[in-house]
Amino acid sequence: MNPYNAKCLLTKFYYKNDSLHFQILIQNGDEIEIHGEYLDYDEYKEVFDALQSKMNEKKPLKIAPQKIKRAESFFAKMA
Repeated sequence: MNPYNAKCLLTKFYYKNDSLHFQILIQNGDEIEIHGEYLDYDEYKEVFDALQSKMNEKKPLKIAPQKIKRAESFFAKMA
C-alpha cells in the first residue's frame, strides 16, 4: 500500500462470541487493508482519530505488518 494514496478510513463493527469488535480499514484504490482490530472502543477511537488526523494533514499512514490483511474492495463491485 502506498500510504499517500489512502482514499478513506472505514470502520467495521461486528459481534463475535458476544463481544463487540471494531476494525479500522484503509481503502487504497480498489483494495481495502485492515489496519487493526480492537475490542476496546476507547483504544479503537484513539487510533482512528490519529489516522484521520494524519490523513487530513497528508501524512503517510503507517501500518504494522502483522496487522495487515488484504480484502477485495466492496467498492469495486458497486460499479
